[in-house]
Amino acid sequence: MTLSDSINRLKWRFEKNQNFKPNQKDVECLNFLIDFVIDNNEKHFNNNRLYAKLYMACLKATMEHYKCNIFQVTAQKAIHRFLAKPLSHHFERFADFLNTQCMYDVMDKNGELTDMISAGKSFSSEDVEANIKIMVSESLRKYNKC
Repeated sequence: MTLSDSINRLKWRFEKNQNFKPNQKDVECLNFLIDFVIDNNEKHFNNNRLYAKLYMACLKATMEHYKCNIFQVTAQKAIHRFLAKPLSHHFERFADFLNTQCMYDVMDKNGELTDMISAGKSFSSEDVEANIKIMVSESLRKYNKC
């Protein structure tokens, strides 16, 4: 039995008869679809284990930030709002973050420490994108089997 066969069979049964008693074939089709969904969810999770680890870390940090527990949806909604934004938005916000933090010091032409903005250097979203892609690729190569 295939996914398409099961869907077509049940579709035909529902469209053909408004009131019908399911037979063994209908039960098999429904069970096949349920097994398919469960198996697909498991495969999808296994193919995204690194994402799952990061999601849990973000969920924990977000729960701590909002002082909520796992049974409240506040933290999950915050993460989903974050994920709903385009990746380019996050590159831009991360570049802004890097440009405003004070930890990035460089030597100016007089040999004195100064912040990057004062030194005329800053991070662009393109810089951030290029470096994040490298960092993510290295992480995937190194940890994708975990």
